[in-house]
Amino acid sequence: MKTFKTLPTNEEFFKKYAILVPTLNILGYLAQIVSALTEIGVIYLIIYTSLRDFFPAIATFGATIGSGIGTAFIELGLRKFLPFSIRAILFKRFQGLDRIMTIFVILACILLLAASGYLSFKGSKAIVEAAAPEPVIITTLMADSTATDKKKDAYTLYKGDSIEIVSRYTNQLQALETSAKSAIAAGKIELRNVEAKERLTGQAFGTQKRNIRQQIADIQSEKDARVAKLEIEKAKELAGISKERKSLVQKIEADHNAQKDSIQLYNNGAVEKVSKQVKNYGGGLAWFTVVCLIVFILSVVLNEVHQKGSGIEEIPQPNQYLFEEGVFAALRNAVSDRLNYIFHSRIRRWADQTPAPLEPAPPPTLYDVVSTPQPRRKIGTPKQAVAQSMATTKNLFQIPPGYLRKPEIQNKATPLVADQGTEAYEQRIFSLIQQTKNATPEACEAIELSAKDIISLYLNKPAESLEVQHFYNACKAHVEGIGENPFAHHRTIVQGFTKQEATGKNRTCEHCNQPYIYRHHKQKFCTEACRIAAFEARKGRKLFKSDFKKQQA
Repeated sequence: MKTFKTLPTNEEFFKKYAILVPTLNILGYLAQIVSALTEIGVIYLIIYTSLRDFFPAIATFGATIGSGIGTAFIELGLRKFLPFSIRAILFKRFQGLDRIMTIFVILACILLLAASGYLSFKGSKAIVEAAAPEPVIITTLMADSTATDKKKDAYTLYKGDSIEIVSRYTNQLQALETSAKSAIAAGKIELRNVEAKERLTGQAFGTQKRNIRQQIADIQSEKDARVAKLEIEKAKELAGISKERKSLVQKIEADHNAQKDSIQLYNNGAVEKVSKQVKNYGGGLAWFTVVCLIVFILSVVLNEVHQKGSGIEEIPQPNQYLFEEGVFAALRNAVSDRLNYIFHSRIRRWADQTPAPLEPAPPPTLYDVVSTPQPRRKIGTPKQAVAQSMATTKNLFQIPPGYLRKPEIQNKATPLVADQGTEAYEQRIFSLIQQTKNATPEACEAIELSAKDIISLYLNKPAESLEVQHFYNACKAHVEGIGENPFAHHRTIVQGFTKQEATGKNRTCEHCNQPYIYRHHKQKFCTEACRIAAFEARKGRKLFKSDFKKQQA
């Protein structure tokens, strides 16, 4: 539906702030843009986190569409509800049904303002967090890799030393075992020789045999003692290198932990620095959005106050589509009618082919709605509708035939006073405006056109010009008691009233032989009526519209 604003009635107040108001409007729109950007961020985050766990494939798309719709709902609602709330307060619309409308409009405006402020405040921090750079984090991979390599080297060194110690002591034990076996084998041979000697000689060598056996036992015991000593020494050496390895590993781990603590301390500082920046910038942007919201409210308030003080009103201009059913409703009804026609026609054909029952029951009482006539009204052309409406308003002012043409006295040489002509036009115009109050819309439109035609004759301006429209609005305001009389500030030489000094251009009409002042060197008749009468006398018939168009061409 179209709307238009009336012209200011208090021009002094209008001119004082006319330059400021457009700037305020621009600031208001910019403030809404800032609020919308911050609202989109937090709405997107809410919808995305809700959809991510259940519908990850459409989470991004759904969050984008949802954030756009939600932001448009809030901002467009504020753009409409806030001005209406201000107007309700300025014009004191607290009586009757206006009270109900005012309450709901103000409540809706408060809810939208609260939602916009909260989302903008929260969304500012979310936007800053998303835009802030990631803190530079140092990983411990290098330190971990170095410590692992050092541990491997320590283990390799320990393994090599252990193998060398075990190999050395193994060789010593083998040499000791071989030496002891050789000595024991020699003692056993010597013992067998003594025993053989006893068998050959028949003598007894018991002491010598005991000594040999004692030597073999001493060799065996000495071997065991030396083997035990070597095992102890080997164990000590292995324990020593194991202790060295453990000490080295502990040192490596201590150095590794120190490096990790240093890296963790640095990372904590970087994260804390970025968090502090996000907090500062996010808080600043959040309060900036609050300031933008306040600027938007002030721009709307001051604009409405300026319009109220200037006397500017926003008037809707509805058309017929506003009062007709919607497009989808019309389509639904058309489809329904079409389907009803198809199915009813088929049902009727099927019913016609059905034989009558043998014994019909008494029919129920029916109400004949078809025979009841429905009220109808014919819609003709706009001219016929206006003529029909004018015919029904018998008490309205009827414009005399030919009055909207140039008056017959316009070119007469009779000297008249200009003020008398002004009063005549003033009375006729005010009378027509008075009659529009009780007239039908069609008759009111016709009377308004007639008044504008008379004003166009008075001002010597086309009826469609802005001067005629402004003069008509001023006359209407004066009749309604809210404006001054425009005729008091406007004096002109009205068509039909000339001065005596213009008698130098007198001619005699070729039809009525009356003197007149010609306006063109080819003019032959004093008035339009004389010209038409001369034409009808010359042609012997009436003047039709086609003849008039040919003459105009």
